[in-house]
This record gives sequence, C-alpha cells and structure tokens, in this order.
Amino acid sequence: MENQQARQASVRRTQWVRFYGLGQHNPGRDRVVDTRDTDTLVIPEQAHSLQFFNVYSAVVPSEMGADVLLTSEKVDLSPIIYCGGTLYSLEDGERLFGDHESVRGEIDEDTTLFDLLRQGAFPGTTHVIRSRDGFIKPFREGMDVILRR
Repeated sequence: MENQQARQASVRRTQWVRFYGLGQHNPGRDRVVDTRDTDTLVIPEQAHSLQFFNVYSAVVPSEMGADVLLTSEKVDLSPIIYCGGTLYSLEDGERLFGDHESVRGEIDEDTTLFDLLRQGAFPGTTHVIRSRDGFIKPFREGMDVILRR
C-alpha cells in the first residue's frame, strides 16, 4: 500500500494545431506544436483556417499495479485564425452570397447559413468571411482573427 501511495499521477500538456480545409480524415490535419506563434508556423497551402488547442494526459497508478492513461478532450481552444480572407457585414454577405453553394445546409438545402445566423445558431457572429478557399463562414469580431502574411 505504501508503494501505491508513493506513486503519483504524472500530467502532461501537449499543444496542438488543427488545420481546417485539409479534409476531415487527413492525418496532417492535427499537429503537435511547441508554440502558438503563427509567425513560425508552417501553414499548408490548402488550409483556410486553423485553431490551437491543448490536450492533457495523465498516467495514474491503479491499485492493481498497472498504469492507467487518462486523456482530456480538446481544451484551451484559441480563436479561429483565418489564413487571409475578406470580411463582410451580415447584410452584405447575405446580399452577395445568399445563393452561394457554401451557405446551403448539408441536410436541408433550403436552409442557409444566414437563416441559421438569424436563428442564433452561431452566437457572437458579427460578420461573415469569404475564406481563401472561397467558402463563406461565420466570423466573430473580437474573437476570430485574420492572419495576414
């Protein structure tokens, strides 16, 4: 019993970046990074945006003598960082892109991004952004960021 009490859990934090636009099953979509500094980050050309997050893992000794690995969900999420793009007010965005293929719902094609915005589906959205892949996405001024480089 004394040995078990002497062994304590060791906790480790790993920083990650997720690149959006590479495809959901692309193995390069999530990468471990040393820093959240975008100046040193190599951004894939196809990525239209990115987000940093942390994952914590702990190795906990069990009563049976085997170690148990516990892993957190994604935590400490950064704002969405768009790789370029153009901002539009919600009104201008709907006027210019109301029929754009990227604003149509996946399940219900009669529902658009702008309908969902009016219904409050994306809280905090102040603008829409036409990202560098040409798609229209919600943008939260003061939270989301446009990376210019």
